[in-house]
Amino acid sequence: MKTQLILLAIVATLCAACNSKQNQIQSAISGTYISASSSDVSTADDTLMISQLIDNLFIINHMTGYRTIRNGITFPKRFKKETLNAVYDKGHNVLNETTNGRVMVIDPDRRTLQVNKATYHKIN
Repeated sequence: MKTQLILLAIVATLCAACNSKQNQIQSAISGTYISASSSDVSTADDTLMISQLIDNLFIINHMTGYRTIRNGITFPKRFKKETLNAVYDKGHNVLNETTNGRVMVIDPDRRTLQVNKATYHKIN
C-alpha cells in the first residue's frame, strides 16, 4: 500500500511537471508580434496580437498597414484588419490557423513566429 502511494505521488508529480511546461509554452505564445517588409511595389507593417482562449485554442488579431508604390510614387497608407482562429499543435510546436489554413511555426527561445516567408518578432 505504501509503495502504491509513493508510485502514485511520483506519477502525479511527473504529470504536473509536463502540464506546467506545456502551460509555459502556451503562455509564451500569447503576445504581440511585428514584421515589416518592402518590395518594389509596396511596403507593409504587420502586427499579430495572439491571445489564448482556452486550452490550445487561440485568437489572432492580424493588422496590416501598407503603402503601394506605382511609377515611383508612394501612395497613402491603407489598413487591413482580420480576426483569425488557431489551434496549437504541441507535437510540432505550431499554430494551425483555421481561417486560411496557414501554419505558424513558433520559436519561444528566439521569440519569433514564422508564417510562410515572413518572420514576426515578439515585442511583449
